Amino acid sequence: MNVLKGNELATYKGLNNKTVIQTWHTKEFHKKIKKINMEMKLKNPQLEFLLYNNDEMDNSVEDNFDRDIVKTYFKFLHYVPRADFWRYLMVEKFGCIYLDIDSIIISNIDEIIKRKKSILTLEPRKTAFIQWVMIFNQNDPGLETAIEMIIDNVKSNLYKYNVDELTGPRLLTKAILKKIEFQVGSNVLDYSNADLNLKLRKNDYKLLKNTIHDNHFLFKHQYNHLLRNRRKKIFRKPNNEDMNHFINFQKSNPLY
Repeated sequence: MNVLKGNELATYKGLNNKTVIQTWHTKEFHKKIKKINMEMKLKNPQLEFLLYNNDEMDNSVEDNFDRDIVKTYFKFLHYVPRADFWRYLMVEKFGCIYLDIDSIIISNIDEIIKRKKSILTLEPRKTAFIQWVMIFNQNDPGLETAIEMIIDNVKSNLYKYNVDELTGPRLLTKAILKKIEFQVGSNVLDYSNADLNLKLRKNDYKLLKNTIHDNHFLFKHQYNHLLRNRRKKIFRKPNNEDMNHFINFQKSNPLY
């Protein structure tokens, strides 16, 4: 297990399907977060974990991608669409694993990685594929389509106040369904849809049910509030003025 400590520099050399990339504005964390992160890593000694701060994230885009992509990336005015775009770019190019900083892997995932399939799981509402954890094949065509659609969205001045459609789960879902040529009759996707499963399999996707997915991954760990120096949600009032949260930001500010 290779784990970056302190302020070591995260690079992009040697990234592969056993590298987990994450991003956050700092590499200094509360001791409770350090503890659960170490527990996660000990359960997956075959994986290397790399944490990118904002500058390293920016540098990885500038150093690895073409002018059109770089220009689009730096147009984003909020961290969330940048982080969305960045994860698609890095996972598509290098075939590495992406994990949100406030999510954790709760068991060994070697068997999932060995499938050599791009793994898809539906959000609870079943209207989009999750992207807080991403295990995709290198050069995945759905991710290529997502990247193209984001560039086109910005060029066409679309979804300036809607991160979900601009770069988020809805965008990713539309891209994958477009690539496999599957038409959705409603907004809800169905695990039991035979045509959907057939087209996903033909394009090297594995649709993983939530019950299986939840045995391996946890969306928000119990110390999520410590990442943002907040009290636990049950002890605080909602802050509608926090512009760091994309929902508040996009209400009155364009995302690019």
